Amino acid sequence: DVQTRLRPPEISNLPIVLREVGPSYRAVNPEGVAEWLRIEESSRHEIGPEMAQSPRAPMTYARLATMETPVLMLSGGADLLSPPAMMKLVAVHIPNCRFEVVPEAGHAAFHEQPEVWNRLVLDFIREHDG
Repeated sequence: DVQTRLRPPEISNLPIVLREVGPSYRAVNPEGVAEWLRIEESSRHEIGPEMAQSPRAPMTYARLATMETPVLMLSGGADLLSPPAMMKLVAVHIPNCRFEVVPEAGHAAFHEQPEVWNRLVLDFIREHDG
């Protein structure tokens, strides 16, 4: 299926820093990578049943199409876990969805490029502040 082609299962076998932090950031910011690893390590927890999505409320394209709240969907351009192509497949089904890609960032785009991330979020909030 499309999701498997865009996110092959082998990605789960990569070290977490390769899965979540983009290569551009890893190449030029070893201190930032070390900080990200410290944050990631301190936030690890087991995902129990209380964190799982209820089977009574599956997220389908049909359900996404009923959303009335404005949505900002952000993706890192080098995100292996949620690649932009996969995120866009979801975004096109959400009315009033703004889809943005943070160039060269991985899954941790908010950490890798906080200025870009924050600008996109704040612009979106201002756009919908009513």
